Amino acid sequence: MQIAVLAFDGVFDTGLSSLLDTFAITNLLASPDGESPPFAVRRIGPRQRIRTGQGLRLDLEPLAAAEDADVVILPGLGPATV
Repeated sequence: MQIAVLAFDGVFDTGLSSLLDTFAITNLLASPDGESPPFAVRRIGPRQRIRTGQGLRLDLEPLAAAEDADVVILPGLGPATV
């Protein structure tokens, strides 16, 4: 399954990392030899690089990379400020 994770500036770090970690661990458990993992995950966004809510930098592929995705997931943005 082709999965695209769409990230923007200010994305909630826990939401993003829990998605990426879950798919990575699932791939590892489902295919310990590394062949034919069930999920192909791409990080995409409107810019080449973003900063998460906690200021970490993340390199992304362009939005066009999601054309063949079966599903696009948008992690939550960081907590709102009052």
